[in-house]
Amino acid sequence: MQNSDDLIALKKMANGDVEAFKHVFRRHYPGVYNFLRHFTSDDQLAEDFTQEVFMKVWEKRADMSDIVYLQTYLCTIGRNIAANYISKGKRIVQAEAGFSQTLSVSITPEDHAVSNELDQILKRHIASLPTEQRRILDLANSGKSHQDIATMLNIATATVKRTVLNARNKLRVGLGQYPEFPKN
Repeated sequence: MQNSDDLIALKKMANGDVEAFKHVFRRHYPGVYNFLRHFTSDDQLAEDFTQEVFMKVWEKRADMSDIVYLQTYLCTIGRNIAANYISKGKRIVQAEAGFSQTLSVSITPEDHAVSNELDQILKRHIASLPTEQRRILDLANSGKSHQDIATMLNIATATVKRTVLNARNKLRVGLGQYPEFPKN
């Protein structure tokens, strides 16, 4: 059975109580994050998915007052988010961020020429992205978190995540014709 504080918080959340949501967030964020960190083996993905779990909780707060095992419920949401991410092919090697560095350890001048050619192909594909999508992808590739980008651009974190994923998917599809680029 779950903590009675959680039961009370869920009932208050159903009525839009932000403080009750903060209670649930503070109490369950670490457990959900750790679960997703173990599930994904990726700190950034675990953080993104955990934030998405709590965004969904807030969006669905009116329907949650009958949840009996909150921690299990939250981890199930997180697992489903991660599984959807993976099943939709959104887990790709960050070719746009690291491909040039990987190939720059060329052994021969021919390898170096191929690396330069592939780098140019990658740059052309990135340049073909819509301006805002390219801007958000560049910020994400520079190491900024989705939350930081959202704050900088005054947009929702979910919009940043969706834009980065869409941009990477476009690159993956566009670069799919080149066997030298990673496919996953």
